[in-house]
Amino acid sequence: MRVASEITTWMPGYKELSVGKHLFMTIQWMLSSFANEGKAFFIAIWTAGFLLLMKSKKAKVYQILAVVFSVVALLPYAGISFFSEMGIGYIDIEQRLTELPTWQTMNIQNRIAFFWWIAAVLFTMVLLWKVTGHSVFISMVFLGGIASEAVLHFSPTIYASGARVYYLTDLMYLFIILWMVMHMDSEKKKNLFIAGVVVLGVANFLSQYSIMLLKL
Repeated sequence: MRVASEITTWMPGYKELSVGKHLFMTIQWMLSSFANEGKAFFIAIWTAGFLLLMKSKKAKVYQILAVVFSVVALLPYAGISFFSEMGIGYIDIEQRLTELPTWQTMNIQNRIAFFWWIAAVLFTMVLLWKVTGHSVFISMVFLGGIASEAVLHFSPTIYASGARVYYLTDLMYLFIILWMVMHMDSEKKKNLFIAGVVVLGVANFLSQYSIMLLKL
């Protein structure tokens, strides 16, 4: 009864979604959450990975990609949303959604952002596998963070209240970040990383301050 009520209230077309369209909607929403609300955690993971690989001569490609992905993820802080807007920015989470996002309604820029963040997530998995010495545990924690959001696949309130699952993903990724910091080989690297995280945290807060005020 509750699900039927939620479908009527938030997403009338939920039951009519094909398997493919439903899966696309979930992936699009999840990637958008990483590119926007979760980007600071990914930047921290990439930066920590860069520092952990500084003494490895065979890891230059990983370091270069970590820098590239980090720089691109920082662009929204400067008001550049080319790689973060995936075609769902128009959705008002407080209103019933009668027209669901589809692949066909995405423009070229939306699709570039979509595939860019697929690449970013895959790169992060490979980077963690490299810097952790092939740790299955850390890989599972990272995948657990993805699964924590992917579970909204089964909810018609994915847009209205999907953000409620962010905290678990964030805790898992925070755990990964702390693990990486603990394995840095010098206090200088640790202090440099922590200083960067503080700056990133302040920037992240300021970028969302106006949005938070609107919700009060």
